[in-house]
Amino acid sequence: RSMAAAAAAAAAVATAGSGEALMEAYQPCLDELPCGIFSFQFTLTRGENVQRSLGIHLTSDPEIDGLAKVMEVSPGGLVASKNLRLGSVPELEACQLRPGDVLTNVNGERRWPDMGRQLLRGGHLHLRVERRVG
Repeated sequence: RSMAAAAAAAAAVATAGSGEALMEAYQPCLDELPCGIFSFQFTLTRGENVQRSLGIHLTSDPEIDGLAKVMEVSPGGLVASKNLRLGSVPELEACQLRPGDVLTNVNGERRWPDMGRQLLRGGHLHLRVERRVG
C-alpha cells in the first residue's frame, strides 16, 4: 500500500461521522499475515501541540528484534481517544492499539530508537502494527 493511500484513509477516518464511513476508510489498511499475525495501520494527529501525550507505554524487546511493544494504553491520551472512536464500530474494534501490540514502523522508521524519536516529536504519526492472533 502506498503511504498516500494510507494517509487518505487516515484522513477519512478522522472526519468520518458514521460507522460505515469508518469501515470504508479502514478497509484498505487491514492485512492478515501468515503465522497468526494480524497487521494494521494506526494513525494519529497531534496537530500543532506536539507535546500532547499519546498515552502509551512502550518497551523495546530483544525477542522481537528491538521493535517497540505496547505495554499499556493510558486513559486520557490520544491513543485511548482514538480507541474509543474505533470501538464504537464493532467491525473496527480489532484496529484499536492494545497492550501486546508490536510497532513495526513509525513514519517510515523501523528501528526502536528512530521510532521513539518519531513518537516523541511527530505531529502526524503513521504506525504499522502487528498483533498475534489465535
